[in-house]
Amino acid sequence: MSLCDLNRFFKLWMKGSNPKLKNFTIHWRPEIIPEWKVLLKGLNAKDAEVEVREGSKKFVIQNCRGIRAEIELDDSEETTSIEFTVSD
Repeated sequence: MSLCDLNRFFKLWMKGSNPKLKNFTIHWRPEIIPEWKVLLKGLNAKDAEVEVREGSKKFVIQNCRGIRAEIELDDSEETTSIEFTVSD
């Protein structure tokens, strides 16, 4: 799954798709350094302004129903991961 595919998935969630989704995580071994701008393009993601692990970034997005979700991006030497968590 590409970062463009994930970007589209998040945009669909913001429009109301997958209303029962609470959490998902994707891990992979990157061949190149991920370009996070591709993933975040058009999401109006705000920096979560919370302390996270070194090499990690956390952003908040909101869907059409006002429900917020955090996207945590973690890039280490061995693996890269994206964790999506919906706030209640």
